[in-house]
Amino acid sequence: MSSAAATTDPHDRIIDDYTSRAAQHGRVRDDAARVASRIGSARLLVFIAAAAGVAIAARRDAPVVAWSIGLIGSLVFVGLVYRHRRLSALVRLHDALRRSCDTGTSRIRREWSALPAALSVNYARSHPFAGDLHLSGETSLAQLLGPVSAAVGHDALTQWLLAESPPSIDALRGRQEAIGELRPLTDWRERLGVHAAGAGTSASVEKLLTWAESDGWLRARPGIRWAARTLGVVTPLAILAAIRGLIPDAVAIVLVVVNLLVVASARRRVNDTLQNASARGFNGRAYSAMFDHAHRTAFQSGHLRALQERMGGGVAAPALERLAQISTCADVRLSPMGHVVINALTLWDIHVVDALERWQAQHGGVMRDRLSALGELEAHSAVATLAYENPTWTFPAFRDDVHSVEGSDLAHPLLAASTRVANDVAVGPTGTFLLVTGSNMAGKSTLLRSIALNVVLAQAGAPVCASAFRLPRVRLRTSIHVHDALEDGLSLFMVELLRLKAIVDAAREGDDPPLLYVADEMLRGTNMQERRPAVAAVLRHLLRAGAIGAIATHDLELATEPELEAHARAVHLVEQFRETNAGPEMWFDYRVRPGIATSRNALKLLEMVGLGDDPVARPSATPSGERTTA
Repeated sequence: MSSAAATTDPHDRIIDDYTSRAAQHGRVRDDAARVASRIGSARLLVFIAAAAGVAIAARRDAPVVAWSIGLIGSLVFVGLVYRHRRLSALVRLHDALRRSCDTGTSRIRREWSALPAALSVNYARSHPFAGDLHLSGETSLAQLLGPVSAAVGHDALTQWLLAESPPSIDALRGRQEAIGELRPLTDWRERLGVHAAGAGTSASVEKLLTWAESDGWLRARPGIRWAARTLGVVTPLAILAAIRGLIPDAVAIVLVVVNLLVVASARRRVNDTLQNASARGFNGRAYSAMFDHAHRTAFQSGHLRALQERMGGGVAAPALERLAQISTCADVRLSPMGHVVINALTLWDIHVVDALERWQAQHGGVMRDRLSALGELEAHSAVATLAYENPTWTFPAFRDDVHSVEGSDLAHPLLAASTRVANDVAVGPTGTFLLVTGSNMAGKSTLLRSIALNVVLAQAGAPVCASAFRLPRVRLRTSIHVHDALEDGLSLFMVELLRLKAIVDAAREGDDPPLLYVADEMLRGTNMQERRPAVAAVLRHLLRAGAIGAIATHDLELATEPELEAHARAVHLVEQFRETNAGPEMWFDYRVRPGIATSRNALKLLEMVGLGDDPVARPSATPSGERTTA
């Protein structure tokens, strides 16, 4: 690529933007770190001065200046501690933002080894397409999306990607509009992602919400609540009075014993409440920061404004900050001796539970929906990051009056722009199927996954890897990456057969929305003589049910089956040979051509790996460097 072309490549412009902002965040981080270091040194000197002032002031004949040094030094020390904490938080923030920019560059370049591990997408083995399309794990779609929290954002995004039946066209267009508005807001999206990184796990969030939606234990026992409030004031006063000889010591001792008995009688209930409300792994301050950040932008999209309204209109952020403060008070339990003393004097645990249940009564019933709305906003932001980093992709056009999936310059989303090969592809209309044939390694499987994965993106509201994409809403079903199930006693053939039966059954359930199937080498677990009529039978069932789909096969005669010939729209991919100084070289251009493949290369590949009689060629990538498998 020439230098002139490089400067106009939209991907290069975005990489330049990420590089520039990463450098800027690095400078802010370094400046804040230097100031924090100086404040740390000053804090130590101020502490020494304040301590000396207090020590001198403790003497009877202490001068006023010593009292002043001790008092002012203490106040300055507290201020320096606060300032140091703020600067340390700023260092962490900009360091995280710098790493976020670097990660964005790696996503654009598809540098998979440099990307952090994506959150796993959990799905049942029976899911109709998730296991075939590299949705999660290493080298997956999940790694190309922007960051989300491990709980609500991840859950919302997973629901979008795994939806077995798509949302309405209006809902999809609403997502597209919202994602389009978020796409240029790079700093806003990155800061939301940084806050999300510190939020809790799905299990911890569910534990908290289960408690928040339950009935308060202490609210139903006002006697204990008021006794704790009364004893919490009276007991410390009685101890002071006993020390000064104003009341007998026995009175103070009796009050302490009563306090301990009250706490002991409620111990199990108190512990349950404190453990559930201050769920380990749930970072209330991180979620508070996310809610606060979400309301700092006035969105134009009605979809985004509705999410902001569901999030509480600015109420959720202080509510979760308040919950975090109360939960911090419960951490006194981490010091067993201090815990016993403070309970004996004030019934501390009862007061903490009282504060938690007052929070629960005010916010518990609405927090699940608020967090759900925040998760949906995260999902929009993650997909908007994908849209920003892939500027040549396009939002698909959904139309219920069309009966085919049509893509111009369609390519595999997981391949880098510099290596992927795009093709015009059409699947449908009803009564037809796309038959893909071709040599080994020519790109048949990659083509099928390109179709299916772009449909998943489209029906999540995301842009697709194409210059144009038109489709109806469809129910996607795939049979690509099938394994035997030894734990269930099922052979590869039986697993494939059951998967295909599930596809046929789904097609028969109705045509709203229609079913789109994508299958690679149907029934490969049996011999060729039985495979062809069996595959033909499956395809007849699907055609009669009104499904549309694409299949790849090495069986070139399948297209000539009498009952299929009129319905098959055949395309193929081939290998090519060229002479080099080292001899003949096989290479692939991954271009889709009309008709049935006319060549085979299995024996030639056998020779290339040294298992034939006379090696004649060696494999090669395309001129752009892509390799793929069929």
